[in-house]
Amino acid sequence: MRQNSVLKVHLSDSVHGPLAAPPILYFLFFVVSIALFVIDTQSLRPATVLKTLYQASLDHTLSGVQAKVQGWQRLVGDWKNLYEADQINQELKATIVSLRERVRHAEAALQHQDQIQEQVHFLPSPPHAFVTTRIRRYNYGPSARRMLIETQKHPAIAPRHIVTARYAMVGRILSVSARGGEVLLITDKASRVPVIGEMSRQSALLQGTNGQVLNMRYTHDKAFMQGEILLTTGDDTFLPAGIPVAKVVIKDDRTWAVPLYHPKDIDFVQVLY
Repeated sequence: MRQNSVLKVHLSDSVHGPLAAPPILYFLFFVVSIALFVIDTQSLRPATVLKTLYQASLDHTLSGVQAKVQGWQRLVGDWKNLYEADQINQELKATIVSLRERVRHAEAALQHQDQIQEQVHFLPSPPHAFVTTRIRRYNYGPSARRMLIETQKHPAIAPRHIVTARYAMVGRILSVSARGGEVLLITDKASRVPVIGEMSRQSALLQGTNGQVLNMRYTHDKAFMQGEILLTTGDDTFLPAGIPVAKVVIKDDRTWAVPLYHPKDIDFVQVLY
């Protein structure tokens, strides 16, 4: 009994004595305890947990979608590059087709040009070999028209060989000696050259006059055209066909020919053999 009475005294002293806390402190302690409890229980509520899980799942899904979008962007870029490469390839194919068409037209034009050259009898490649030599002098007289050329360096030159200058016939070799080769010019009175008109295809025989013109024999005046080129016929064994000789002149119902060369314009000649 005494102990109980002593305990009661001590308790009463501790509660109501000088060391007892003010009532406001008990109230504040109670409010803080409730607030902490509410905070702890809010973090553990199911809705909060689901929200957290949903946010994490959403972040993961968004990151995956962004990765796929980046992959599709790269794929679209690759397809774009392939499309541009295909466009360039198509343009190159069209260019190749156009170039082939141009080549075909060029080949057709070249073939047509060859046909025209054959029709108008352009000068063909020389059928014989030839050498180029220098003219030493002219021998002009009242009854002869001759030329002397160098032959020392060209032993292949022989009589009857044809002499040309600038693709036109000048004359024939008469003889070869130590002095050189003597040439009978087509303007010499003794010269005879069978020819055919380049356009009219009419034949004639050119005869020298010891002047700057040539007579046309065995033909009528209206058989040839003004300015027409006369070519060798090849009837002579030593005279190749197709060599230009003279040009037709028609005046006052008369027809004659003039040589295609002038002695003052040439210093070298070609000898066919």
